[in-house]
Amino acid sequence: MYMAIATRDVQTYTKAERGALRAASVIPQWQRCVIDGASCGGQNKQAHMRCKSGVVYVNEPDWKSFSLIPQENLQGAIAMKSMNLCAPDNVPDE
Repeated sequence: MYMAIATRDVQTYTKAERGALRAASVIPQWQRCVIDGASCGGQNKQAHMRCKSGVVYVNEPDWKSFSLIPQENLQGAIAMKSMNLCAPDNVPDE
């Protein structure tokens, strides 16, 4: 798992199912979240994150609003190259 911090307030959404997305909550600026994976198939790409407010889903256009904090990653995690979670050259969780 990877640690990231929100660089601005970020809207979260319900999990993308059958194309229906609904606003759920807001991650406040400077809150840390653990990136628990990403859904890269289909048109609604979402990051699955665990934040102070609980489990949230962040849509792909908002991924750039997070900065990675590699020194706070789970011990042994290989650092990702960027917040472009679906990039083929980025290191995925195995």
